[in-house]
Amino acid sequence: MKPPVPNANAETIEIVEFFWYGCPHCFKVDPMVNVWEKKLSADVSFRREHIVWDSRKETSIHAQIFATLRAMDSLSKYHMAVFEAIHKDRINFR
Repeated sequence: MKPPVPNANAETIEIVEFFWYGCPHCFKVDPMVNVWEKKLSADVSFRREHIVWDSRKETSIHAQIFATLRAMDSLSKYHMAVFEAIHKDRINFR
């Protein structure tokens, strides 16, 4: 990018995925992102960020779930479970 956007570590390339738990496309692509993430070289930093783009309660509740899982260091265990609860089990977190 011109100009480059600073990141936490200037020695690495930072990739940020913006997603929404309610997005069916994000749900379908997530397994592929997980496989890709495992193949990244040591100089690449990858992180996910849940978006909130409007005042809809649904996006902010999902973002709160994501933030809570990250704070508890439980994303690796529950990230896909949240996607599946929404898209397969049709759980409405509102």
